[in-house]
Order: sequence, then structure tokens, then C-alpha cells
Amino acid sequence: MNVCIVTITELENFGNKLQNFALQEELKELGVQVDTAPNLINYEYRRKKSFVIKQIIAGVLHKNLRWRIAVLKKKHEFSKFDSRYLTFSQFASTLSHIPSDLDEYYDLFIAGSDQIWNPYFTFNFDFNFLTFAKQDKRIAYAASFGVEKIPDKMRSAFRTYLNGLKCISVREYAGQNIVKELTGNQCKVLLDPTLLRTSEQWLQMERKPRWIKGNERFVLLYCLGDDTLKSEPLKRILLSQQYSDCKMVDINDMNDWRKYTIAPDHFIWLIHHAQLIITDSFHATVFSILFEKSFFYAQRKDENTSMSSRVSSLKSLLDFPFPDNEIIHPTQQDIARVQMALKRRKKEAIQYLKDALEIHE
Repeated sequence: MNVCIVTITELENFGNKLQNFALQEELKELGVQVDTAPNLINYEYRRKKSFVIKQIIAGVLHKNLRWRIAVLKKKHEFSKFDSRYLTFSQFASTLSHIPSDLDEYYDLFIAGSDQIWNPYFTFNFDFNFLTFAKQDKRIAYAASFGVEKIPDKMRSAFRTYLNGLKCISVREYAGQNIVKELTGNQCKVLLDPTLLRTSEQWLQMERKPRWIKGNERFVLLYCLGDDTLKSEPLKRILLSQQYSDCKMVDINDMNDWRKYTIAPDHFIWLIHHAQLIITDSFHATVFSILFEKSFFYAQRKDENTSMSSRVSSLKSLLDFPFPDNEIIHPTQQDIARVQMALKRRKKEAIQYLKDALEIHE
């Protein structure tokens, strides 16, 4: 059986790439051939003359040169990761074009995970909801809306999209509520694909950044929202005796291009070896839990996304109701409870995929 994953592919985002890889590997273990369809949402924009001119101007201005180098190097690192770990389809979609023969080439399409259905993002929703394929080929695995409510002007379109899918599962309980409200149907809430892999499996991928010297102790900072994590909470942590000898590693600071331009396999290594992870990222929190690390999670304030739904669903699925804005040191009881929840939730997720693929043992 040939299966094609439809997800976000153009972002230089660690969680996005790692969830894509995880779903690919889980499907391969079920005995199917798997590709990911390139989802080139920025293709037309980057071809416009105005965009090219802006890039040239940005490149020649000294104040932006370092920034441009960092962006290009990060793209290069992610491209190398793609080549090493992901298998891509020969059929690519853009904002205005879906290949006409895509449906004929694959037996099944799986949309997800990540925020592939976020109504505030610029997407080709006909592609992300698999409308190009026959209805019995359209499956969603742990897809995320990234919001708690669909805007009124898009509700009718989303209702049609959702009713066109054969099987639906989502990543958050807020998404389950959206599906119920728009279609009247109950869908499953399943694990993000990254949680289907064990910590041991992820460690086979980890790669140490060259700029980490020896066994130096460090606190990892990965902040995608505003700079609140870089102020008072951070100062309190760094002044504490436990972390006073730790180096601060901020991997989202574009002024330090060596750290900013790491690849997803570096990201795995850094979380695994950090003394503490400070983050507002869903996937950084996921890997902190998988690796049984101490972490500090703060809700990110994004205008058009709902971090509270993502992480509250994670807490519920893993039976780990950790508080926000506090350093969490997982206890043995926490770890045992998470492991039991993961075992149960993974079994449910794999059964969902088997049913969708019509694999009968």
C-alpha cells in the first residue's frame, strides 16, 4: 500500500519536522510505503519580483546581512535533515495548484499532525483537507486547528471539508469540540506523532552541536512567543544555586547564528542533555517529558493560536497535570504514570491507524 502524508513542509520548525518523521516511521512499521507531499505554500510568493527585490535589498544592507545568513543557513540545515530522514513525493502542491494525478498514485492520504487546519494560516485548505482524493482515501491523524473556535466566515467551508473525510482524529480536545459542533460527529483525540516513538528511538537520531564543548552544563531556552521568558522568571532560575554554574543556550536568538541554525536532530540532543528546559513550545515540552527532564513551561501569547488547548490536552492525555510557570522536576510517580498513559494512548493510536489502513491481523 502506498500512503501519502499531507502536512506542513516549508517551516523551519523542530516540532513540525519531528512529527512528520514520527508519523512516517510509525506507518512504515505497519508495513506500508510512505511519502510526504511537498506543501509549498510560499512557492508563488517567493517567485514574485517584489519578493526577490526585497531579498536582494535585505542581503546588501549590512544591518540585515547577519540575519539573512542565519535564515539561509537554518534552511540549509533543515534541508539536510529532510534529505536524511524524510521521503518526499514527486507530486508537490502550492497555494494555487494540486497535481491532477496525485490521487491516482496513492492508495491513501493522511492529513496531520501539527496545525494543518489553523484557519488563520495561509494554506491551500483544499489540499490540507485532501479534497483532491476520493473520500474513502481521506484520513486525518491527530490534526490540529490550533484554535478553540473557527471564525464565523469560515465555518461553512470547514464543515464541508470535515464532512468530506473518511476518518477524523485530532490532537486537542478543543479540536474535538470543533468537529462535534460543525459536523455533529464525535472524533478521537490522539497522541501527537512524536509521542508514538519511544525515548530510545529518538536518541538514535540525536546529534551533538559542534559548539557544545565537552560535558558543559547548560540550561536550554526555546521561546517562540514574546520575551517574557527572558525576563524575571529566567533571572530567578539562573540565580538559583542549582543552575548558577550553567551556561544559557538560547536556540531562537537570531543574533547568535550558530545556535539559531541548528537542525531537528540537534534539538533532540540539546533537550536530552540540558539540565533544564525553559520553553513556551508544545514540542519542547513533549520531548522534555519523554526524556524525563526538568522543565519550565509558560503559555505562549499568540493572537491566532491557542497554546492553552494544546498543552492542557497533552497534560490530560499523559495523565500529567503539571502547573505552568513553575520548574517541574518529574518524580518517579510522575514518570510511571506517564509511561502507563503513553502505553495505553499509543495502543489506541496504532489501532486507529490500522483501522484506517484496513490492516487486519
